[in-house]
Amino acid sequence: MLTVVIIPEAGLDASRLLRDKVTHEARTLYWKDRRKTRLAHKEIGSGYIEIGEAKGTVVAEIRADGKDDIFFLAEKLIGACVRWFQSELSGITIQFRRQTGGGEGRRERKGRG
Repeated sequence: MLTVVIIPEAGLDASRLLRDKVTHEARTLYWKDRRKTRLAHKEIGSGYIEIGEAKGTVVAEIRADGKDDIFFLAEKLIGACVRWFQSELSGITIQFRRQTGGGEGRRERKGRG
């Protein structure tokens, strides 16, 4: 999984900036749900970007099946943020999270007797 963290300059709210820009001005990015937590691109129907927020910092998880779709969505999100908010941002970080095999549901125990 790929996580993009968008860090604003002190005193700014990157989450609010992103929500306002996508809602009112974006042409290719749009909100896939009413809560404005899933950001999608009009050229990809299967994937989306899960938007979270922590004290004004945007935490975006790229959710797509194919590696090309993950790359495409990450590229579009980062590109849009640089184009729209370059002077308002302190940084953008990318984190690669490996999915581990354990913890997927509960295992059934073998029956007794």
